[in-house]
Amino acid sequence: MKTSVYLLSAAAIALSTTSALGGSFAIKEGSVSSQGMSFANYSAGAEDITHIYQNPAALQRVTGDHMTVGVTASGIFPEADGDFDANGAFGLEGGDGSPSKDALVPGTYMGFRINPQLAVGMSITSPFGLRTEYDGGDPSVATAEATETDLKLIVATPMISGEIMNGVTAGAGFSIAYADLTFNSGEPFSLEYRGDDVSFGFIIGMLADITDTTTVGVAYRSGFKLDAEGRVGGSALGGMEFSGANFEADAPGVASIGIKQELTETVDLSLEAQWQNWSVLDEAVISTGGTELVSETFGYDDAFYLAAGLEYEATDALKLRTGVAWDQTPTTDEDRSIRIPDEDRIWLSVGASYDLTETITIDAAYSYLKTLEDPTVIIETGVETGSAEFDAQVHILSIGASMDF
Repeated sequence: MKTSVYLLSAAAIALSTTSALGGSFAIKEGSVSSQGMSFANYSAGAEDITHIYQNPAALQRVTGDHMTVGVTASGIFPEADGDFDANGAFGLEGGDGSPSKDALVPGTYMGFRINPQLAVGMSITSPFGLRTEYDGGDPSVATAEATETDLKLIVATPMISGEIMNGVTAGAGFSIAYADLTFNSGEPFSLEYRGDDVSFGFIIGMLADITDTTTVGVAYRSGFKLDAEGRVGGSALGGMEFSGANFEADAPGVASIGIKQELTETVDLSLEAQWQNWSVLDEAVISTGGTELVSETFGYDDAFYLAAGLEYEATDALKLRTGVAWDQTPTTDEDRSIRIPDEDRIWLSVGASYDLTETITIDAAYSYLKTLEDPTVIIETGVETGSAEFDAQVHILSIGASMDF
C-alpha cells in the first residue's frame, strides 16, 4: 500500500508557504509597497519598515528618529477548479471539485533607532503557510487522497542593521518559527496527522548605493528544519494511532539580489531575482520510536522568481507602482499533489502609497496570479485511481500602514 502518498502534500505544506496554488508554497506577501511592484524592489528597496521582511539591511534606512512601526494584512483568494477523472478503483468517483480556501496573512514590523548609524528591530510574519480542503461535496477520488490541509507558521525575527561605511548598510536577524500542522485524507485508506514544532533560522542582507541613482541589494533567508511531534493514525496504518509521532523534513532557504535604478526624478525601475533551494526537500518521514511509518521522496527542483517593476512619484504624497513577475514551481507532473496543484505562474500587480501626514503612510496593492499551464495531477490512493486537471488562479488584495514616533 502506498501510504506515503498522503505524506507528499503534508510535507510540502509544512515546509512551504503560500497562498495556495503556486510558487513553492512560499508566502511573499510581507510588504504591501513591494507587492505593488510584484516584489521587484524587495532586495534593493527601502521604501518602508516592511522591507525588512526580505532584507534586514533596510532596517537602518527606514527606521525614523526614534521608532517606526508597520502593519500589513493580505487577503489571499485562490481559485483552483478541478476536473477529476476516476478509473473505478475502490469504487471512487470523479467530477468537479476545488481545494481552494481564502486566507488572511498578517505582518507586524518594528524598528528602534539606537544612533544615526544603528537600528534594531523585529518582524513577526508568516513566510510559509497553506490552507486547502476537500469536503463531502467534492469527488471521492479527491477526498480519498486529501481532505483538510492546514499549516500555520509564525516566525519572529529580531534583527540589527547598521551603516558599515558610507552608502553601504548591512543587517542580520535570528528567526524563531512555530509551526502547527493538520492534514487528513479520507477512505478507503484514511490518514490523519496533527503536530507542531519550534524551529530556528536566520536572515542576512546588504544594501549598497553604487551611484547616486543606483542601489543594489542582496539577501539570504535560511530555511527551517522541521521535526514536529504529534499524533498520526487511520486505516492507512491498519487502524492504529501513534502518539509521539515525529514529522521530519527540510524547508528551503531563499537567496535574492535586486537593483533599483532611478530613471528620472519621478520614476524608478527595480529588478529582482530570487533562488529557492527546494531540492533540499528530498524526503519527508513520519516515524515513532525510531520506526518509520510512512515516507515520501520528492521530485522537487530548485526554483527561481524573476520580477520587474516601476514606481512613479505622482505627487509629494502619492506614489504609484506596477510590476510583473515569473514564479517557477519546484514540482513536476509526476509529483504534483491535488492538495496544492502548483504550476509556473505569472504575477501582475498594481499598488499605491499615500502619506497621510509627515509620520503616517498608507499602502495598498492588488496582484493577479495565473498559472501558465493548467496543472495536471496523477491521483494515487494506494494505487493509481485517477487524474485531475485544474484551472488555477489567485487574487491577492493587501493593505498596510507605517508610522514614525
